[in-house]
Amino acid sequence: MVGNVGNVTSLEFYAKSLAANQEICTLAASTATAITVVADTLTFGGSLTVSAITVDDVAKTAAQAGVLINDGAWHKISLTMTSIAASNLKFGTDSSAFGNVRLDYVTVNGGTSVWTFDDGPQYGEPSDGDPVAVLESLE
Repeated sequence: MVGNVGNVTSLEFYAKSLAANQEICTLAASTATAITVVADTLTFGGSLTVSAITVDDVAKTAAQAGVLINDGAWHKISLTMTSIAASNLKFGTDSSAFGNVRLDYVTVNGGTSVWTFDDGPQYGEPSDGDPVAVLESLE
């Protein structure tokens, strides 16, 4: 959980889905502000209006983006949206369930807020996204 990050107009992150159709995040701890993949389509809660989607810097439809996210590889996802108050940003959940997804280098509003999860050893592209859960021996 991150908490209140103010008004959000763009969100960019790297994602790797470990199983199809997963919860990516919620902006205000509700399914109305959730970003998920459902039936191979990137979906947005009823309170979100997304005007542009790019995957790996190429414009995509929600259906095209969902299929790519579900392929199990790392992808750079960029979303442009109508401003919404992100009062309780949470990664890997839609507030009703948790996703089996790895996220890395999450930026809000073009980099005004950035979260990286690359504190530990990296083994994939762009990173394994899970350095805390995969604690390596320091010996």
